[in-house]
Amino acid sequence: FEDDWTAGEAAGEPAPFAAPDTDAGRALDAFLEALPDPWERVAGSLTHRHREVLEVGPGAGALTKRLDDHGRRLWLTDLNPRALFAARRRAPQASLAVMDAEALAFADASFDGIVAANVIDLLAHPIELIAAAGPMLRPGGRLVLTTPDPWPWAGEEQHARELVGDHGMKLITFADDLLWPRFHGDREMQLFRLQLIVAEKV
Repeated sequence: FEDDWTAGEAAGEPAPFAAPDTDAGRALDAFLEALPDPWERVAGSLTHRHREVLEVGPGAGALTKRLDDHGRRLWLTDLNPRALFAARRRAPQASLAVMDAEALAFADASFDGIVAANVIDLLAHPIELIAAAGPMLRPGGRLVLTTPDPWPWAGEEQHARELVGDHGMKLITFADDLLWPRFHGDREMQLFRLQLIVAEKV
């Protein structure tokens, strides 16, 4: 999906956004400045115990860098080799695997954490990713998902709880308040509300 990246994402630097010098523009600047980094929160869903981590669909690597900052052994997987090499610029020691998110083929108990940020809603069969994650996680390992469109569990906490429970995990976090600003240049931005779920292998 690298063709969908903004220039700032591809370069690894936030693109400048110039709000107008008006009361509304200044209020927007203050709002954006006050927003916490959503990827820090996502990375923080894993603890120091989660040392070997798989990131599925790393995109341009915004989350990859934050996962790597915690000194983990990191694997990246995507169908697109160009995307993997772009993400590895943020985490040079990461291992790469060209693989379909709906057909992950790692051995059982390979990882302490599996993270897929804004991937699951793009899949034709998202349950395949969740089903594969259960066996690949070690006991106490965590599956971390974010999405702006939580259709696989209808956006409902109970549905998410049942879904991960069907695959040997328990839901420990269900949050619907992550805000992700995406800047396309000095005159355009998008603001997404993300849902975050974290499930732990039983």
